[in-house]
This record gives sequence, C-alpha cells and structure tokens, in this order.
Amino acid sequence: MPPPPPRASRRHRDGFGVDDARGGRRASDENPTPIGAESTLMPPPPPPPRSHCDPVGWRECFDECHDVRVRGTNDVFRVYVSRPTTRDEGDSSDSTLPNDDDDDDDATVPVLFCLHGCPYTALSFARFAQEMKRRTSKRARCVVVAMDLRGHGATKTEDERCENDADADGAPGAAGVDFSAERLVADVVAVTTQLYGGTGRKVVLLGHSMGGAIATRAAAAMMTKAREDDAAREDAANPRARVVRVAGLVVVDVVEGTAVESFNRAEVAMAARPRRFACARTAIEWAVRAGGVTKNVHSAAASFPSQVPSDEASGSHLRWRTDVAKTRPHWDGWYAGLSKLFVEVKTPKLLLLAGTDRLDVDLTVAQMQGKFQMVVFPNASHATHEDEPGATSVGVAGFIERYVCRG
Repeated sequence: MPPPPPRASRRHRDGFGVDDARGGRRASDENPTPIGAESTLMPPPPPPPRSHCDPVGWRECFDECHDVRVRGTNDVFRVYVSRPTTRDEGDSSDSTLPNDDDDDDDATVPVLFCLHGCPYTALSFARFAQEMKRRTSKRARCVVVAMDLRGHGATKTEDERCENDADADGAPGAAGVDFSAERLVADVVAVTTQLYGGTGRKVVLLGHSMGGAIATRAAAAMMTKAREDDAAREDAANPRARVVRVAGLVVVDVVEGTAVESFNRAEVAMAARPRRFACARTAIEWAVRAGGVTKNVHSAAASFPSQVPSDEASGSHLRWRTDVAKTRPHWDGWYAGLSKLFVEVKTPKLLLLAGTDRLDVDLTVAQMQGKFQMVVFPNASHATHEDEPGATSVGVAGFIERYVCRG
C-alpha cells in the first residue's frame, strides 16, 4: 500500500543452489527512542543536492543477488543477500563469511529475512542491510536476505507473464497477478523453505507495511507446520525434514487498526502520483521531496529506481513497476485480524513504529502486558528503515542479540 499523505500531529512526520543474476532521534542515528522518551522536533529536510539523487546499484549495499526458482513452478523470485563480516580480536580487517554452499559456513548465524511493503521492493532494505553489516557485533551477526514479492521488483511469476501476454494480445479476462495474502504467504513459505528448510538455521522474519502483514502470517504458518512435522524432524530416517525454524518476528510500522483507517488517504496518494518519470534522478528527487516514500535521499537512491524501471514499450520513460490499483481488492485481506495474530504468534516479537499514535487498542493492551518489544522512531515517516537505517539496525540487532542469538 502506498504511504498515505502526512497526518496532522504533534510530532513532525514528513544455501542457495540457485541461478546467479549477475536515522530514534535525528540528532543521533545510533539510538532508537524507546516509548516515553522525549523527542526533538526537527525541521523539514532541505531539498537534496542533485548529486545525491544519482541512482545507486544493489552492489553498494548487498553482497549477492540471486533468482530463486520455486521447485515445481515457473515462479522466479529475486533475493538479495548481505553477509556479516567477522573480525578477529586485534584484527581491523573484515572478511565476508563463506557462501551457504560451503561446508565450513557458520550455520549458527541466523538469517534476517526481509519483506517489503507495496509498492516497494527488496531494495527498500538496501541501506538497512548495509548498516546491519557495519554496526552489528559478533554477538548479533546475521545474514540479511531481502526478497522481491510477487508483482514487485525483479521477481517474475507465471500469473504476471500470462497477464502481460494477454495485455499485449488484447485478450480479455486475464486473471492478473494474485496479490492475495494467501498467495503472498505461500510464496514466502516456499522460498524460505527451499533455502533454509531442514538446515536448523534460525530465521527471523522482518516485514514493512504489507510485508509486515505477510511476515506475521508466514511466521504463524511455518510455526504451525513445524509443530505438525515434529515427528518427521525427529525421525532418524529423515533428520533434515524441510521445516523452517522461525526464531523471531519484526514488524515495521504496520498496525491493523491504523492501516485500515488509512485506506482512503492511501487511495488519494495513489491517484496523485506521477504516472511516469523522465529519468531516475527526477524520480528519486520526487520520492524524497513530494512522494512521501522516504526522507532519506541516500535510501531513495538505492531503493526507488527499482520501483520505477524503464518502460519497455517506450524505452524513454520510467514507469511504476507495480500497479497499486490492482492490489486494492486485497488490502482488507492483508490486514484483517493482524493485531490478534501478531500477539498470538509464539516467537519473540519486535514492533518498530514511527509514533505511538499508530497503536490500535489490541496492540496497546498487549504491549502493556509485555507480549512484545517495541521501539518508536518519532522523527521517521512510514518507511522507518529507509528514513533511519542506522537507528533501525541498532534496534533490530539488539533484539536479535537478546532474543535470538541467546535463545
């Protein structure tokens, strides 16, 4: 769902075995602001220098890019991988951990599997992944994996190919991309199971906005499957049953009540977007100054170009990769019952919010009962991880160190 226009507020808002496809308070990006802490109102950001609006490739923030074909289908999902660096005492040089395919890979290092919102892409986590690598200690190392969901980014699925072929032929009745919660959850379960099922490796699901809703539902589905397959996992004849070991859930700025309330404003924002952009630099500048995508030009330079790739038909303009209007019928399905499900998922949980006013009644009660951890970034907008990637990485790394690595 596209970010809604800013609301009036007292706070300022403004292995793989796959085919290789070769900043809390503004004054300190290091420290997220816990609930109840005082915050400093910050002025709106000045227009970004034009040089900062040059697009940045994925290699600046991630180590690897892969296309994962789900077994038994023609669906191919793009994933980006950032591996932690390990530092020996007294040695200031960093070295990247071996690939998952290598026998000497440290399988105790958990995976942080990131799911973007609509119409973002996996590269929405580019700067966050970069900060996770730079800031995390040995006690909280993790592999950051970000996935392009169906109908987004560089992912290519059979239903989208059929839709495109039908559009090209002028044929009526094309079903189109299935953006339903059930389909997106099935995709996430299939990809994570194919990559990490049966490995014993801890997987923490992190999702922003729509991705947070899908992460919550996927975590519940995978934990249910793990319980059902308990006998298979214990069976000596099948010691590597393909079950994903969910070790945590992180949700970024999505709450059922406030999400539903924002539908009308999101539709207004969707209708007001430019249909195309002349170049990537113009698109990035719009994303920061007027689009409400992020207030961080460095994040926008890494993430926004993947949302508006070149128009294959004209070749001279950039057009939206995802038609948000086609996702509208599924918004209710993404968020219905989300707060209750989030509270009920029996795994350590962290909720990152851009303001405490985003909490609905169910989550307010659950938070007071200590059923999940929460960090508030009062100076961030909807894309907290893009606005303040450093502060977000500190909050997530602390959660992983305390609840995942020690678990």
